[in-house]
Amino acid sequence: ARAPGLTTGGDFTRAPSGGIFHPLVRAGEIVSGGTLLAEIVSPMTGEVMEEISAPVGGVVFFTCNKLMVTEHALLFRIVPRGLANA
Repeated sequence: ARAPGLTTGGDFTRAPSGGIFHPLVRAGEIVSGGTLLAEIVSPMTGEVMEEISAPVGGVVFFTCNKLMVTEHALLFRIVPRGLANA
């Protein structure tokens, strides 16, 4: 049995490269698939190296709170709207 308050499922989004993490959405926001969630910026040049988009629509359940991220760092978890309310 699932513990009260825990959700299962959802999509996890990881950093394709390291750099300065600049989130554009917050936990609790509802997003559509393809919504721009964040940018990863080069600490040396200030240029945007990566744009992170939502793989699916749903509720942003988790957002990374680190300024600097490494490659493969967990950035977001998006759960379908029905699971977020379960």
